[in-house]
Amino acid sequence: EWKAVLAALTPEEQKRYISEHAEKAADIRKITGYLIDGIEEVKQAAVKAKFDEALKFILDLQESQGKVIVFMSHHEFIDKMVEELQKKKLLVGRIDGRVPMGDRDVIKNAFQEGDTQVLVCGIRAASEGLTLTASHTVVFV
Repeated sequence: EWKAVLAALTPEEQKRYISEHAEKAADIRKITGYLIDGIEEVKQAAVKAKFDEALKFILDLQESQGKVIVFMSHHEFIDKMVEELQKKKLLVGRIDGRVPMGDRDVIKNAFQEGDTQVLVCGIRAASEGLTLTASHTVVFV
């Protein structure tokens, strides 16, 4: 059934259909939690392994290029990055899912027009509807 549906869709519609139905299909087969947990473990291990190098990279970029935007996935690592950057006496903003929508513009404006040197963003919370032009440097950790 799904093959017939996909055949009738444009490539863009196919991508959307697959992403919308993949979780449902995996849940039916009782593999959703296992796969997602496994993927999350691998992602977190990768972030732990490269955190110190990423921090050094961001510090070097900020020193040479100015303002830097950093996108990350996990609150634990977002908090750690903000903490480590603040230890280096940088002015750091943070926008992630825990920041209320009304507060995000204030943080964005502090980065865009103020003294905030590094803005650490959660990928989901800051990936849409947020225009940041104060920096030409974006890092994904």
